[in-house]
Amino acid sequence: MDAVFGKDNFRNEIIWKRFSSHNDGNRYGNISDSILFYTKSKTYTWNKIYTPYSKEYIKENYNNKDEKGYFTHRPLTAESLSGGGYKYNFHGHTRIWKRPKDSMKTLEDNGLIYLPKKEGGIPRYKIYLDNAKGNPLQNIWTDISNVSGKERMGYPTQKPLELYERIIMASSQEGDIVLDPFAGCATTCVGAERLNRQWVGIDIWNKAHEVVIERMKNEGLIAIGGKKQIRQAQLFEENIIFSTTLPKRTDDGQMATPFLKVKHNVLEPHDNKMNRAEMVEYLLKQEGSKCQGCNRIFDDSRYLELDHNTPRADGGINHISNRILLCSPCNKLKRHYYTLSGLRGENKKHGYMAQ
Repeated sequence: MDAVFGKDNFRNEIIWKRFSSHNDGNRYGNISDSILFYTKSKTYTWNKIYTPYSKEYIKENYNNKDEKGYFTHRPLTAESLSGGGYKYNFHGHTRIWKRPKDSMKTLEDNGLIYLPKKEGGIPRYKIYLDNAKGNPLQNIWTDISNVSGKERMGYPTQKPLELYERIIMASSQEGDIVLDPFAGCATTCVGAERLNRQWVGIDIWNKAHEVVIERMKNEGLIAIGGKKQIRQAQLFEENIIFSTTLPKRTDDGQMATPFLKVKHNVLEPHDNKMNRAEMVEYLLKQEGSKCQGCNRIFDDSRYLELDHNTPRADGGINHISNRILLCSPCNKLKRHYYTLSGLRGENKKHGYMAQ
């Protein structure tokens, strides 16, 4: 993920608790999954998600009641806040307030000012339980259970629909396109459809298309003839389009991670051919403990792996002209790229050490 998106675009590791308990023999029960949250750049869609308050929290905090319902109250003064505020007298208290005087009057007219009964009590802001958004979602999710009941499709790695809908809601807007390159039993596709997103699912499984149709019918999202039952927005001409033809590339065959290409060249020593240990030592002297793919600098050079810059392109396993130091993720990604692209021999640099 670091190699594809860049380590600077890592946002969170989310821990999802999928079981309440699990028997794993002579070790701690495995009841969680890790979800890695990356973006393509510093600019991305982010919709804050809230979870309901617990009964205990409500009982402890929303313990005031008037004709409008239960409420809690928060400070209106701004003495402890940076950036200043508005100084004036309000209900006999001259303070620095968070809001200007006309705004405070509006709050009071709407019944949102709490006046403590005790002597000297400072006015506060009412927050009614019915209007409370809840707790901002954190990176540990314990409120979504694993797949069960009629939702289960028999797919070994199926995730609950509620989990994927949460991710889709946080990271996209209505009408956006949601892509799942490993669609499996179509949970992402169903979640996107329910949330009025467009979607594309890709999977090598030959039953994937049938499962998409089946799940859409089960959710009431399409009728037998393919007509929409719930939303009327155009989505792929109101049909699910299925294709086994690979799309044409529009990137001129470029690799997904161009930063793994050769950076620059360093002249190879002319007097000898090196063994692996000597190659590593020589390369470390050139650039230090830095991966030549993602440019991450490691505090221990043992995190770096010696690999061919191109797959044995110069015909000799000991030629340093064809060697490079990469971290494990970049090394695996580069190896996979050359296997798929068939670009053996590209960027061949005779007489040079390619970095």
